[in-house]
Amino acid sequence: MSEEDKATQSRVLVVMPEDGTTRELLAYLERRALEVLWAREGPAAFDILDADPPVDALICDLRHERIDGLRVIQVGLRRNSNLCAIVIANVDEIELGTEAMRQGAYDFQVRPLNLPKISAVLDRGLSYQRLMGEVSELQRRLDERYRLGGIAR
Repeated sequence: MSEEDKATQSRVLVVMPEDGTTRELLAYLERRALEVLWAREGPAAFDILDADPPVDALICDLRHERIDGLRVIQVGLRRNSNLCAIVIANVDEIELGTEAMRQGAYDFQVRPLNLPKISAVLDRGLSYQRLMGEVSELQRRLDERYRLGGIAR
């Protein structure tokens, strides 16, 4: 992979414990040519979220030993307001998954994982992120060209 491809490659942080499901998800994401980062617990996820460059997407267990998915999402959204966050919930956590979406998660999925659905959500979320980046860049260029910075929108 060229340096240019690496520069445009989306960064996805997976915050899940080590098990067969996680390994399957990581392999699936890597086959999609994403830069995949993995944290087995919340504190490691916070370190990755604080590093540069920021992650573009987050796939996180909602609740697991040493993982507070709601907190991880809050920190991720502070770092990247357009973060594509997907929470993974158990069947008995649907209400908490809905709360995660109210707080800014892009989607939530109940176990067992549906990898094509995760892929579709990532595609949609990352496309939206690119679009928002383009809009911001166009606004910046218009402001620069026409010196509209002092005019309220």
